[in-house]
Amino acid sequence: MKSRRPAPKTPVAKAPAAKAPAAKSSAPAGGMSARAPLVDRPAAAASAPKAPVAAAVGPALPDSTMELLESRTLQVKHLATWVGAATMPPAVAAQLMAGIRAEGVSEETTLQGVLSNYIDGGEVEVLSIAPRAGGTADTWLRFYCGDTEVGFIFRGGALHAIVGDQQINPV
Repeated sequence: MKSRRPAPKTPVAKAPAAKAPAAKSSAPAGGMSARAPLVDRPAAAASAPKAPVAAAVGPALPDSTMELLESRTLQVKHLATWVGAATMPPAVAAQLMAGIRAEGVSEETTLQGVLSNYIDGGEVEVLSIAPRAGGTADTWLRFYCGDTEVGFIFRGGALHAIVGDQQINPV
């Protein structure tokens, strides 16, 4: 009697056939395709100065801000909302500019320029992210560019993740 081997729970990717045409879709038969891998930044961008990167200590963050806000293990609390450079505390301004430099999307180099030309309404929301069981909180600077939620998450004062279109991307 032959033993039945259970089917794997996750699909296993197979190498394409040697003579397969380049234009052929690599999507599974069910019509769903795998996420495209992230593309590395060009060498010039890699050599640009970066914000300090936090050690991997603290709670694991989910993949998206939606998952973060619905988390059963992490608690998000609103701390403040700052509009414009005049009232923004220097520590928040410094973190915002460090994140902007690390992200590399905006060409603005001044706080006023970033708030006027990159961030909708010059409004930055400051939130804390802490384990519900207790522990050290991360700081989340959350803002919008058009209809896109973006921001930066700092752990221990150093940049830990960049939020782009609700996706949390560790640095």
